[in-house]
Amino acid sequence: KMESELPRAADAWLAVVIFSKDRPCQLLCSLVSLLRHVRGVALDISVLYKASQPTFAESYFVVESLFQRRLYPSFAPVEWHWMEETDETSLGKLLDSMLARVREKTTTVLLTVDDALWFNDFNAAAAMQLLKSDNRIYSVHAKLCPRIEYAHPNDKFMRVPPFSHFSLHQSTDSKEEGEKISPDLLIFEREKGEYDWNYPWELSASLYRLESVEEVIQAIRSEFGSGAVDHPNHLEGYGVRLLKQQKLPSAKSSKYCACVTDPVVKVVTVNRVQSLFDNPVYSQSDGSEISVDELDQVLRYALLQAGLADGDAAADVLAQKLQGSDGWWKSYLKGVETLEL
Repeated sequence: KMESELPRAADAWLAVVIFSKDRPCQLLCSLVSLLRHVRGVALDISVLYKASQPTFAESYFVVESLFQRRLYPSFAPVEWHWMEETDETSLGKLLDSMLARVREKTTTVLLTVDDALWFNDFNAAAAMQLLKSDNRIYSVHAKLCPRIEYAHPNDKFMRVPPFSHFSLHQSTDSKEEGEKISPDLLIFEREKGEYDWNYPWELSASLYRLESVEEVIQAIRSEFGSGAVDHPNHLEGYGVRLLKQQKLPSAKSSKYCACVTDPVVKVVTVNRVQSLFDNPVYSQSDGSEISVDELDQVLRYALLQAGLADGDAAADVLAQKLQGSDGWWKSYLKGVETLEL
């Protein structure tokens, strides 16, 4: 059993990297939930997004505007960085730029995706302190807890490893002993688990040391070429391959990972925006996916309703509150007045 002092939010910045493609509506929901439940640290959030068609680009513009205007509450300071992947600016270049920017601010990175929904509080300060204080720990998986026994991609039940507790004390300004916090992180030897429990490099909701992220990116480029990190699935898949081949020194020397005691985040995959892997998705009653185009229409309809008016009047209200002219908003909202949800 380990004990440590919990740093104050003002003393710790967590770099958050969220990958998104063609899912501005899901991104909005993910970010709102993240702001509400990732606690104990200040957040430096980099949204790395790609829009395959103009309608998605418009909605990413809207979502960015919503957060830049600080319309959603957070419990700590937040800095936003919206970084678009284009033909000229690859995902790898965006990652390099992000890592260079946060290097002097933090030593910890949370990698996550746009369909991750946070529903319980996650003590990010505890996770950062664990990575800082124990070199045996390679990563902290917010998506795992002892209740996770089934691997959806593999369609199999998993062997869950044994755990030990990591305990913290909340630091105070007084000389009195800090307030004891119930252990909220569990440590496990990853090779004693299987599937998700022995998958230490992943992008959906896990924290890593900044140097470990840099190591993975450099190793992938060295082994597979400079463009091998330009797709999130390659970034994850190649990283896992190198880790299993023991070509990542930090992972080779860090045999343990950590997770939370109770569930805090779930990746709700209702559509697929990549063709590299045939991962399972949650389908509708007729077996179909909820398309990204349908959800984009839902986002536009929700914004129309938020304008508290109909048609052109709603566009005028949104133009006053957010970025974009009333003419731009009229075009953006066109055709959604009769949408049936």
